[in-house]
Amino acid sequence: PRSSLGEIQLISGEIIHWGGVFEDDGYTYMATVPTENRINSPPYQYCYVVSADQKMYGLFSNLENNLDSDYNKLNNGNPYNFCSHDYNFAIISPNARLSDL
Repeated sequence: PRSSLGEIQLISGEIIHWGGVFEDDGYTYMATVPTENRINSPPYQYCYVVSADQKMYGLFSNLENNLDSDYNKLNNGNPYNFCSHDYNFAIISPNARLSDL
C-alpha cells in the first residue's frame, strides 16, 4: 500500500481509512488501524512500509512514554529509521524481520 492524502491506498485502489479495518483479499491485517489527533503533528507521525514482494509490512510510530515496555522493543533499544525519520515503536507482520523491510 501507499499513502494517498494521508490515507492508505491498496494496489487495487481501495482506500483504508485510519481507525478502520485494514484487510485485503479477505485477510485482516489490522482490526483497527491506529488514529490520533493530528493537530500540530508532524506529517511523519506514522510510517507504513511494505516489503518488495508485498508479503510483509511494518507500521512505525512514536510512543510518548519512553518507559513503555514496547519502546524500541524490536530493535535492541535503538530507534527504527524508516521514511527518513526515527521511530520508537513498531508493529511488523509475523512473517517479517526488520531487515526484510
